[in-house]
Amino acid sequence: MKRKKTITEGMDAGSPQMARHFTIVPKLSSPTTTSMKVLDGSEIDELLLKDVINPAEHGTLNSLASKLLACGFSALRSPDYSSPIFSDPSIVSDKKAQALRGAVHLIDKMDKHEKIGPHRRKKLINLVLQDVPWTGDKEELKACVFALDDVFLRRA
Repeated sequence: MKRKKTITEGMDAGSPQMARHFTIVPKLSSPTTTSMKVLDGSEIDELLLKDVINPAEHGTLNSLASKLLACGFSALRSPDYSSPIFSDPSIVSDKKAQALRGAVHLIDKMDKHEKIGPHRRKKLINLVLQDVPWTGDKEELKACVFALDDVFLRRA
């Protein structure tokens, strides 16, 4: 059974970057339905396409990226402009303080986890935000992603 399908036709609208080739991967969203995910070619998407990680691990790494972006980190991808814009300085400063506290808390939990630690935390953040390839054993990556689930679910 062929799991991945590459679409080779360009899009008829948008920029030339949007018209590049893209890949669709089926993903089981419930026992009876399948959804499709269009991948943008990031490093974690490449790991999924090469069957190094499974869709659940891909989702965990995507969650890490979205949590870091919500905390104010920047990535190679374009920013999301869907958040509301406030003109009240007290609301803006409160949001920035909350984001900073969230980033410190997340990084502290990752550093204290026995299977992640500071060295692997840096590698995970570089993987999801800067598309730096994982430079270690693939089993080490899987163990880190499993530990990251513990951090997100507050089991660690």
